[in-house]
Amino acid sequence: MIAVDALAVLEKTLPPGTLNQVKTLVFKQAWDGKGYAEIAEEAGYDTDYIKSVAAQLWKSISSELGEKVTKTNFRSLLIQRLDKSDVSEDSLVQPPIAEDSTPLPSGIANEKAPVVDWGEAPDVSKFYGRNEELAQISTCNLTEGCRLVAVLGMGGMGKTSLIAKLAQQVQHHYDFVIWRSLRNAPTADEVIAELIPFLSEQQSDQCSTRQLVQCLRASKCLIIFDNLESILQAGQVGYYRPGYEEYGNLLRVVGETAHQSCLLLTSREKPPEVAELEGLDLAVRSFSLRGSSEVATALLNAKGIEGSPEQQQQLSHHYGGSPLALKIIASSIQDLFEGNLEDFLAQETVAFNGIRRLLDQQFKRLSPLEKVILNWLAINREWTSIAELQRDIVPTVSMASLLESLEALTWRNLIEKNVSRQGQSGQYTLQPVVMEYVTNDLVQQVYQDLMEDTDSQGVQRQGLTSSQSYFHTHALLKTTVKDYIQDSQKRLILEPLAQLLRNTFFSAPMLAQWVQSVLNQLHTSPVTGYGPGNLINLCRQLKLDLTGYDFSQLPIWQANLRDMSLPQVNFKGANFQQTLFTQSLSGILNIAYSPKGDFLATIDATGSVRLWQVADGQLHMSFEDHSYWGWALAFSPDGQQLASGGEDNMVRVWDVTTGQCINSLELKCNVVWTVAFSPNGQTLAIGTSDTDILLWDLERNQLPEVLQGHTSDVRSLQFSPDGQQLVSASHDHTLKIWNLQSGKCQQTCVGHSEWVLSVAYSIDGQTLASGSADRTVRLWDVKTGQCRQTLSGHDLMVTAIAFSPDGQHIASASEDRTVRVWDVRGQHLKTLVGHLHWVWSVAFSPDGQMLASGGSDQTVRFWHVQTGRPLKTLAGYIDYSYALAWLPDGQALLSGSSNHTIRTWEQGRCRQTWKAHENWVWSVSCRPDGQVLASGSNAVKLWDMETNACIATLQEDEGFVFCLAWSPNGRYFATGSSDHRVRIWKADTQRCLQLLEGHEGWVFQVAWSPNGQSLASCGVDGTANVWNIKTGDCLQTFHEDNWIWSVVWSPDHRFLAYSTADGNIKFWDTKTWKLLQTLTGHTAQVTRIDFSPSGRRLASGSYDLTIKIWDVETGNCQQTLTGHTQIITNLVFNPVETDNSCLLASASEDETLRIWNILSGECQHVLRPEGPYEGMNVADTSGLTPAQIKSLQSLGAVTG
Repeated sequence: MIAVDALAVLEKTLPPGTLNQVKTLVFKQAWDGKGYAEIAEEAGYDTDYIKSVAAQLWKSISSELGEKVTKTNFRSLLIQRLDKSDVSEDSLVQPPIAEDSTPLPSGIANEKAPVVDWGEAPDVSKFYGRNEELAQISTCNLTEGCRLVAVLGMGGMGKTSLIAKLAQQVQHHYDFVIWRSLRNAPTADEVIAELIPFLSEQQSDQCSTRQLVQCLRASKCLIIFDNLESILQAGQVGYYRPGYEEYGNLLRVVGETAHQSCLLLTSREKPPEVAELEGLDLAVRSFSLRGSSEVATALLNAKGIEGSPEQQQQLSHHYGGSPLALKIIASSIQDLFEGNLEDFLAQETVAFNGIRRLLDQQFKRLSPLEKVILNWLAINREWTSIAELQRDIVPTVSMASLLESLEALTWRNLIEKNVSRQGQSGQYTLQPVVMEYVTNDLVQQVYQDLMEDTDSQGVQRQGLTSSQSYFHTHALLKTTVKDYIQDSQKRLILEPLAQLLRNTFFSAPMLAQWVQSVLNQLHTSPVTGYGPGNLINLCRQLKLDLTGYDFSQLPIWQANLRDMSLPQVNFKGANFQQTLFTQSLSGILNIAYSPKGDFLATIDATGSVRLWQVADGQLHMSFEDHSYWGWALAFSPDGQQLASGGEDNMVRVWDVTTGQCINSLELKCNVVWTVAFSPNGQTLAIGTSDTDILLWDLERNQLPEVLQGHTSDVRSLQFSPDGQQLVSASHDHTLKIWNLQSGKCQQTCVGHSEWVLSVAYSIDGQTLASGSADRTVRLWDVKTGQCRQTLSGHDLMVTAIAFSPDGQHIASASEDRTVRVWDVRGQHLKTLVGHLHWVWSVAFSPDGQMLASGGSDQTVRFWHVQTGRPLKTLAGYIDYSYALAWLPDGQALLSGSSNHTIRTWEQGRCRQTWKAHENWVWSVSCRPDGQVLASGSNAVKLWDMETNACIATLQEDEGFVFCLAWSPNGRYFATGSSDHRVRIWKADTQRCLQLLEGHEGWVFQVAWSPNGQSLASCGVDGTANVWNIKTGDCLQTFHEDNWIWSVVWSPDHRFLAYSTADGNIKFWDTKTWKLLQTLTGHTAQVTRIDFSPSGRRLASGSYDLTIKIWDVETGNCQQTLTGHTQIITNLVFNPVETDNSCLLASASEDETLRIWNILSGECQHVLRPEGPYEGMNVADTSGLTPAQIKSLQSLGAVTG
């Protein structure tokens, strides 16, 4: 038994959620015989910490097995456990197929039908010849047990059709068959991420080559990679394209490792691993596919080409027997010689140099419109409808001309037609070799257009004035296609063109000069088309700075301006069509589809409610915002109204047509978590941070009924389909099913061990699905209230649940940044990966074809339910500063931002900005000597303050680091995280010395006592803990009914103060731990407090948008500072306080920092980071909605 297999047994033995990342690490390494010191050394932890984790692990296993488990006996006990497991010992001790094992004979098929995914495999119902090749490769696969087989040949030789026919014939000898085309150059990681869930029947989503081998051993699998040459480097045989080298490792592992499966691949070039590993008696083989006279004869006869067998043989010889070449040339023979082969051969024009010359010759015969159609099919890169082609083509062509040209191209065998694909007709695409040819030709043509009349100084003179210029008539990138297609357009069109330009102009200044000259030409040219949008997309690919460029009065079509910095760019009078912008979006906390599926509503961490057009992702409407974070969102059944709620204690009902608020309700609670419309639309159910459920009668505008029974926050509500019941999910770990006629709770569902955050009814009303902070999804029987099934797999808390409209699927979102899709039997189908931060919401489209998810990474992502592929992304931008710290000398302020950066501010200006993390920067703290900065995100990083270089990265087990603080002597620092833990780190070794567990929710702040012997921490669970640093013991715990946001020590160590979500601040005596006083005055949650260096003052920042300065001795409020327009997120006193100066820095969700002089009460500086569109002029533009313009203005754009 190996460690991975033993872990599988252990996961079945222990309760869900027992194993975390560190415990899993300890288990695997201990299984392999490593000692605690060695494990700690390799993993970067303190030895004592690893010992403590191991002790917890052995204790958990002991509890389940009923006998004492230690590091010395756990292996033998788990192997014994196999007798009670449904896993056979033989399958765990050795792989199913050894090196010398004999595979299934070719005549014996598996009794069970294979699980197949044909991907983009072609239709081979009409297949000619190749019987010998089919027999050879079949024998190699089924009789000789080959693990890696490459079918090689030039483009158009029929490799794909041959392998498709073979796979069709041998599929019943395999358990799994999966076909993947590499035509659009997916990375190895992306392909493995699709293979493993499929081959493991969704039992694993650990996407690694090692895990793939486990699948190949466990089952007999046939994997086909078509068009592998797409990821090989052109011009250098035996090399992979940059970023695709992992394919080499994948092929090597598949070819060298013992397993019972086979990887078949087609390629125009032999991969180096195949060349190295192949042999007649080895498990790696390659076959070179040559032309076939049998195939040639069959094709020519099928095309009606008249000629003798000798003439057909002669033609086949001229074209190397290439089926594609013969198909194409047969069309020419029909066109020019009425199908008479003898007349064609008499012209002696058939000796073209390979397939490219053949295509060159064929393309010369095409009409201009036919060439344009081929170009657009190459750009679109998938099945394209006639309507889409007509929209794409510029200048516009008539439908009659378009249909005539499509018919001609079909007759020439240059395009493929699909008359029935998912209910659609009249769709077209290109065969891979033709698509490659057309794509390369398009890039060269555009390059020639751009270089025409360019002088030796790189200045474009008159080259772009023609209306037929490809640069004007073709979009090099389309914003309206699926995300993965747009990625292919960047890789295969924009990047090759960008590389040609880099090779031509050598330096960034020369490129910039050339771009400016092209822009000048666009201003003087009368041509309207894709040119300006292409130029922007090209500059983006070249990473050129467009600051101050003038695109005024130009058509900006199919341009991707998302995530671009465009300060002072002039778009005045421009016409925008199908243009993507960065959106003014914060973290997405909830989403909802309209009943018709044409709109998606979002609510975010600023309280903003927006309505988006699903078809094109454009912003349709913005509603008047909630003041604070918005959590609740729901459409009425008729789609005419939208209800929302959040942390401003307000519930609002909006008219979707006008955007006006038509009803509102103010509640006495901290948070409105959830709202739900009844099926008849007359009642709105409301769940809040208190324990009650409110039923708002919308017609009479009153609260006729309150449902009581929960003992904590009500997080999720949903009416049953018949409207007779209401289900609620709560922080009290339960679900409750309410009878709405009696107002009584008829069932309480108990089983979750943590907060229940989401609940949903199945379409038939018989089943409930719930998601919890205990990381599980549970399915419940509505009648009995009993849990039918527990679904495990998420690594962090499950935040949202949704049933598909047909009731067959369940989607779950999680803090682990993934969305999982399950069937109603509890089978895990797929994991959707793409979010970079917590995923808070998930929703199926009404037709069940799409799934939308919203997360803290400021994105809404749309997924194809069946394939799991990303379809569209709405990306946002905010620049909140949650982290603040002064340098010890008080000369500069440091801020950490939601846009992943750290900034240094001096004398009211931003002096430095650097990207520090891949996620929000939640915390920064400077070592007392000022030489090292620590920052917290999804990892902790240490920075050299002199060079801004990262000197260490400390990975947390899981979650995000909300807070960190250095010890007074600078030898240690503490962190608090979303995983509910506090950690003490040794600064010089970067090792974790103590893991302090006791909180039951996110940890918001940690604070060292002035003498460095104690640490205080507080969090969402309503507790503040005081810890002994040496022993790790909790010395004191304070309990509140609400979140404790902030905790600080007074500089003289006399007081410990903390602030709460009910707006209060409490002072405690540090000797007796008695409450000394409670400061009241804020009208909303107090998010941050800090003592002045002298200890005479305390500053507090609140959700009520104010900062208050308190006299510590009297408890009186000395002054209230106003100016911020959103929540105060942080504040910190300057460490240097004098009789003439006492400075306070504050940060807010209004995206500003403010420096206050507390002695005068004046704001000395307002610090505002520049937005991505700072000063961008969008005055007098067309094509933008008022909502879009408002969003652009919030990011710095101007309209004057």
